[in-house]
Amino acid sequence: MGREERGKRKIGVIPTTSGGSSYRRSGRTRKPDPYTEQDAGTPKRNGFSRSIRIFSKRIFLGVILTCVLLLCTHFILPSKTDSNLDTQTNIKKEDHSDDHQVVVPDERINAEPSHNLQNNIQRTSVPRGTLRDAFNVQLEAKDADLLPVLFNINPKAKNPKRHVFLMGSKSHRHEIFLQMVSPQNSTSIAIADYPPACSGTMSAVKTLHIDERKFEGFCMRESSYPSPPQIVPVHEFSRLYVENTESLPRKIPGTSVIIFFEMSAANIAHYSGRVFYLHHILENLETYGLKESEPLNIFLITEFHTMKRFKHAERYGNYHISLLEIVLHPLKPLLDVVSDDVWRESSERQNDRVAMILSGLHMLNEKDSVVFEKAVVLGFLKACFFISDTEYSSSNPFFVAKGGLDPPNITRDSISFRRKLDSLLQIPLESDLTWKVEPRLILVDRKSQHRGFVEETRNALSNLLREKCEENGYHFEIVHFEELSALDQIKLARHSAILIGVHGANLVNAIYMPPLAVLIEIFPHRFHHDMYVEGGKASLKYFSFNVSQGEEYPHLAELGISTEDCILHHEDCKVFYRDSSIRLSENDLSDFSVTVDRAFDHLYLVAGSVKQ
Repeated sequence: MGREERGKRKIGVIPTTSGGSSYRRSGRTRKPDPYTEQDAGTPKRNGFSRSIRIFSKRIFLGVILTCVLLLCTHFILPSKTDSNLDTQTNIKKEDHSDDHQVVVPDERINAEPSHNLQNNIQRTSVPRGTLRDAFNVQLEAKDADLLPVLFNINPKAKNPKRHVFLMGSKSHRHEIFLQMVSPQNSTSIAIADYPPACSGTMSAVKTLHIDERKFEGFCMRESSYPSPPQIVPVHEFSRLYVENTESLPRKIPGTSVIIFFEMSAANIAHYSGRVFYLHHILENLETYGLKESEPLNIFLITEFHTMKRFKHAERYGNYHISLLEIVLHPLKPLLDVVSDDVWRESSERQNDRVAMILSGLHMLNEKDSVVFEKAVVLGFLKACFFISDTEYSSSNPFFVAKGGLDPPNITRDSISFRRKLDSLLQIPLESDLTWKVEPRLILVDRKSQHRGFVEETRNALSNLLREKCEENGYHFEIVHFEELSALDQIKLARHSAILIGVHGANLVNAIYMPPLAVLIEIFPHRFHHDMYVEGGKASLKYFSFNVSQGEEYPHLAELGISTEDCILHHEDCKVFYRDSSIRLSENDLSDFSVTVDRAFDHLYLVAGSVKQ
């Protein structure tokens, strides 16, 4: 997307400018010009001859100035990049044909060959007005057997009827049921009261001694069922849904992965936490005893506020559907249509895998009760988008960073997500382990006053970052993501080296940045959250910065508690601090300057690690 076109979209672009003349006075005594000045004791020259020489000198100076201006124009003015995407993901719902499913954009983004910065990178300031070349970052693949994992399968979990998984340090949860029923015209589901087995990221002792009933209750709340599940005694469940030959439920064969979206999923960060859990399951089926060869049905059960972001995708910038189509790629989801394949046995199916966005369970159980042969019901990933590799088992290689300043952990799921994006956009890969980085720093600004910069801070921060970019040969851009479509946002982030912004959903776009790129998150006064650490485990180098000054919650003294407890236990208090405006003091700006320098140091080491 060219800078001219981004300007039409009201992206604030601050181009790199010249630092002024690099010529200085020599300090030596200037000799008188023999053609323009009369030295003492020297006869006066012929007037006509003197005029000719003055005119010639002026022409010569004019030619020199013209050349200088042409050189400045070449190095200073931004070069054109790829044009805006003319297409955006769409969903249509008339029938089951491919013509009415997600349209994949044809245009390629930044598909030109990468250029290594090689070993001749200059850490000292580059001449003002010049830009560094794009450079590559590299990862190194390691054998999965070398990675210590904290994942355990409960020894009791031998073909369990109900299997609960606890994943990661944040206790992400999902459940697997054999025979889960959606009763006719009901918004709830029914399951037999089999004792659940519990597995996941914990020690074997804790796995065996955990209060599984209580734990299962947590799972059900996190899964956001439309109505509380009916836990039916085993004999009653069998009588109603297994042995009743007169009214057997309609069967959905194979494995069904089900996500229930509640109203909070209208927020892109909350929505991403559920969609990326789906990505993890799809990338690691065998980890959870699921088979790649089995038919797979994916049901996204939405409520009104989330569904309208699919039905009226363009109105909401296409973000929800764009993220989903990357995760599902190469599947194309159907909108409010139930594929006929879900009712067929594997030998009769036209498609082994199908994905559907449905407005409710009624689209499945309107005529009859429905039984899922095997159901995987997902919760959501808390305070991250990807699960650490040490928190689940896999036979796939894992990755480590080459170079960088205390480099981040690299997660398999974040790498496979980026490869899905490249495949969707039809971008050829130079290497599975090499990623292009452009010398670009993006400052994410907000139109809203909530968590926005006050004008004085915006100007001071912009000047600071512009100066840093000029010193290091980087582009500097100010961007308002809320004004852009999803694919325009992806394009801006996809090769950027540094992204800076205030805590909030705008930082979800960091997931599209290259591995080892830098995310700097600014927090309002007294507020902090670990949602975007390393880009939500997206393999990014992460720095956080807390503003040192700001207003205090008006009722803090009345509550008689610490600020931390106030934010933790009182929603109004949390919102007050979280949504405060950003005002940086002089000391803040000085400290932030150091943070930005560390970001450039990291990228210098990353680029220098790529050999010729």
